Amino acid sequence: MHDLQKYEESVESGRTAGAHRGGRMKIPVFVKVLAAVACLGFLLMAVLGSPDRPLSRSEEVVGEREMVRITGPSGASSEVLALIDTGASASSVDTALAKEPGFDLDAAPRITVASALGREKRPVVDAPVRLAGRSFVAKLSVNNRSKRETPVLLGRQEVQGLQVAVGKRLLTQPDSADAPSAPRILFAKAPAVDPVSMMALLPLAALLIVVLRVVVGLNTLGTFSPVLLALAYAQAGLPLGVPLTLVMFALGFAMQPLLRRLHLPRGARLGVLIAVVTSGLIASQLTLGGFGLSDSWGMSLPVVVTAIVTERPWEAWDLDGVKAAAVGATLAMGTAVLVALLLLTPYVREIAEAVPLQLALVCAVWTAIAGTYRGLRLSELFRFAPRGEGAGGLGVIRLRGWDPVMGMNLRNARIARHNSSAAIRLVNDKHATKEALAAAGAPTSPSLALLRSRREIAALDRDGLPDTWALKPNQSLGGNGILLAFGRRRLNWTSSSGKRITRELVADQLRRILDGDFSPRPTDWALFEPLIRAHPDLARLSHQGLPDIRVICDRDRPRLAVLRLPTRFSGGRANLHQKAIGAAVDLSTGRITHALVGKEPTETHPDTSARLIGATVPHWPEVLDAARRCAAATGLHSPGADIVVDADRGPLILEVNARPGLRVQNVTGHGLMAPTTPPRRPR
Repeated sequence: MHDLQKYEESVESGRTAGAHRGGRMKIPVFVKVLAAVACLGFLLMAVLGSPDRPLSRSEEVVGEREMVRITGPSGASSEVLALIDTGASASSVDTALAKEPGFDLDAAPRITVASALGREKRPVVDAPVRLAGRSFVAKLSVNNRSKRETPVLLGRQEVQGLQVAVGKRLLTQPDSADAPSAPRILFAKAPAVDPVSMMALLPLAALLIVVLRVVVGLNTLGTFSPVLLALAYAQAGLPLGVPLTLVMFALGFAMQPLLRRLHLPRGARLGVLIAVVTSGLIASQLTLGGFGLSDSWGMSLPVVVTAIVTERPWEAWDLDGVKAAAVGATLAMGTAVLVALLLLTPYVREIAEAVPLQLALVCAVWTAIAGTYRGLRLSELFRFAPRGEGAGGLGVIRLRGWDPVMGMNLRNARIARHNSSAAIRLVNDKHATKEALAAAGAPTSPSLALLRSRREIAALDRDGLPDTWALKPNQSLGGNGILLAFGRRRLNWTSSSGKRITRELVADQLRRILDGDFSPRPTDWALFEPLIRAHPDLARLSHQGLPDIRVICDRDRPRLAVLRLPTRFSGGRANLHQKAIGAAVDLSTGRITHALVGKEPTETHPDTSARLIGATVPHWPEVLDAARRCAAATGLHSPGADIVVDADRGPLILEVNARPGLRVQNVTGHGLMAPTTPPRRPR
């Protein structure tokens, strides 16, 4: 999820950077506290002044659908959902339900009932019923209600003395007039929230997700996806919601490999997947219709499930792999269950029913206040925690001489404040970045060819391409979609393993790049560049792939430098979150001082056994000079330059990042909050 999260945050920065260019208005803490307290007071006054408040507290009020307990002659009882309808002159119970507690339907008296299906004789039983803490004997006609949402109907004769709140559900329990608990509602088989209250709970759910992300540091598949799932669970309950969501996720994951082989454009691929997932949902609803469970999901899950199962895990899989997608889907479901439990607590439901408009407005203010939090997230206390001497870990405060770290909240705020939206758009475009770097005199690899549309594929002069080249998407993340040619074989080329790269394969890869298969955006451009071969001094340290140096600058002053070495576990990619090696480089000498794989220190490469500590990055002064030029060329305040050292051409800027990862703080043992240059080795 790291690359997907990086894209989402870059979009967010692009939207907000323009508002911050003129200077950020800093809101004092006491003002935030006063605003939060004022909103709480406003909400309490609204609840106390609401005419609906006494209604929801009255012991004589029930909802249109309530849980009741029916006891049979044998003493057995069943707790089921009942429809309370004061417009019905008679009450009824489902045939299967009547048999469970031991009613003898063959010996029961019968009455003639006229309905839309004609006249029929039905058995009638006298059943003890428990509703809202009251006990009474209901005269129930027995018929088939399996196709209906509720197996029991209570008419006006049975609910005399009770007031029915229109549109409200599950306001009471069989043994009490008090509202049921959130877990009890979630395990019920009926929607528990009326439409207006559900709309009021939407901003509250969004507030909870923002707090979990900004304060706790929980990374889910997007922000709104768990919100929609939580509302769906609140409407339909967990017994049906969780299994059906798992089926939809599994169906989406199962379709992914097949659709990859078809090489469909991104839009067509998502369209097919949405159709398949929706078909599965419809089939589930038709199957579950016999149990009276389809109505709830018909109103709450078609959009939710298809959007989440197809789009969010799909993007996570494309950018970070199937494991990241599965973890993200699990976190999204778990977060949705937690949020649903909070939304359905009795007091929260009561506020949403009494003052929905005021609740929505207050949640908007509270969400804005929560979004201004700039401190470390709780998860970052563990992420930057030290793991022993030399591990490169960091403390929240000065610990063992290490400097305090910069968390993601503060980093995002500074990026939005100091960088213009134009600068962020520039570095997200590899071709435009190359042109800007070249104009500033910074070393970068030139473009051999740039393709913007499919019709340019046929016009491409393949014979004019060199023997070695690199084909890249213009706006991809995480190194996805790259095709490398290491030599020519007649009319074709060869890969690093010696496999043949045919012209048809190149054309197909070009089509996929242009269709946006490897980009977060719907379409993309394709770039041909000269193949970069790592400098021998770096090649011997690495396992396949291309090692690079990440240099984070404060304008034109380098702050931290990390050599990233691909491993077999990282799949040949120099991405630290995929378990590539991060080696801290001393800024003054260019020597590696210590290295990490994840959070574990290492002195040698696990695949090549090459010793890392003490090795020197070749052309180090030129590397730093190239990094210094990035800020002026791109307009970024704190750019993260990815620089490679080519065997023939020396240092080349591969790309510039608007929001470089914070893991470099673990590797170097130096926090970005410190004003000084990093020490040579953490103590």
